[in-house]
Amino acid sequence: MRKHAKKSTVILALALAMALLCPCFAYGDGPSSVYIGGDFVPPETGGGSDTVTDLSVPFGSDGIHIDTLNFPDDNFRAFVSKEYDTDSDGKLSESEIDAADLMYVIAENIKSLKGIEFLSKLKVLNCNGNEISSLDLSGNTELEELRCSGVSLESIDLTGCSKLRYA
Repeated sequence: MRKHAKKSTVILALALAMALLCPCFAYGDGPSSVYIGGDFVPPETGGGSDTVTDLSVPFGSDGIHIDTLNFPDDNFRAFVSKEYDTDSDGKLSESEIDAADLMYVIAENIKSLKGIEFLSKLKVLNCNGNEISSLDLSGNTELEELRCSGVSLESIDLTGCSKLRYA
């Protein structure tokens, strides 16, 4: 009996360690399309809520996927694709992220800038005239200038934005 309990404890510990060491997968009610090993898997070929979903990681081997997971707002996602995905591969490479230091996203009918944290080299952000109510720029520590007039902000997080000189 004692030997069986010890074996169960070891198996449980290994399963917990694997879950903690590999947080790059999500299960359950995820998006209808998934990325497995960096490849797009449409829902009709096995993508969907019961499929393991690769959560794009900054500076991963294949970049940041410009998808609903990383950029949930349709208009912001389209803007990022058009302005920063210079090779049109649906991902932001490290060099594309490094080059994205200015963002003038004016009156684009955007409700959320979620995903802007991936643009870590951003120095200037002008988001005038959008429908943004909450803005988290804590991941944009290089930000020097922020303009958000005509925006109904209810909350803003500028933690770590020590270079900000104009807001």
